Amino acid sequence: CLLGAGASAFSTWHPQERAGRDHQQIMLLLAHAALAVLGPVQQLSSSPGIWEATVLNSTDVALLSALLSNRKEWDGKPPNAASTACKLPVAGNAVLKKVLDAFSSMWGVDVTEEKVVPAVAYAPGAVGSGTHVDLFDVTGIVYLSDVRPDSGALHFPSPNLTLTPTAGQLITWRNRLAGDDGEWVQDDRAQHVVEPMSKDGGPRYTLQLQTDLPREQRQHPSGARKPLFATDLGVHQVAFRQLQEADT
Repeated sequence: CLLGAGASAFSTWHPQERAGRDHQQIMLLLAHAALAVLGPVQQLSSSPGIWEATVLNSTDVALLSALLSNRKEWDGKPPNAASTACKLPVAGNAVLKKVLDAFSSMWGVDVTEEKVVPAVAYAPGAVGSGTHVDLFDVTGIVYLSDVRPDSGALHFPSPNLTLTPTAGQLITWRNRLAGDDGEWVQDDRAQHVVEPMSKDGGPRYTLQLQTDLPREQRQHPSGARKPLFATDLGVHQVAFRQLQEADT
């Protein structure tokens, strides 16, 4: 689903660490952003932690899909030769800014200053990807096209979870956990694969998001860090609660 294990079109996503009041103010701003750009967050798996949320409406999806379908040249092929990749400039693109706001809100990080967002296309008949674990702490993908149920699904073998792409949907998960010795280690349960594409369907377009978590989140003793607003209450209710508490 991504550019391949160990590969990233981003230079490096290492969010700046903030403490005290500055960090609280950043989280408050992200809570405001969450109200505007995120729908309810649903947990799909606890081992590994996988969540989904709707981040783009049909108009947003249509704009980005047209941008990709009309693109004449792509930057090249990632390690998985079944797909092609490119980098979409964020400047002047309100939809991509919305995606970065949503991802920031989900994980309590600030990636809103990124200059580009990678996109990947799987053509009809593509063989899919190999099974791999991404090397960043957190992965997110945003689907920009609906495909047939038997085409281009995202499959996690460990929880035996298969997800059919739904346009506008963000799927996000953890790739690393804190080990018993405090070192950050790969979570093999996060292995995933993009299944083969049907020859009869359309292309599979996605935005690719990857980031490392701030140190205070990465080294949590339980290793169970989850998205900031991923609770049963849903993102809107939790964000409202944080705003109310901040005003008291």
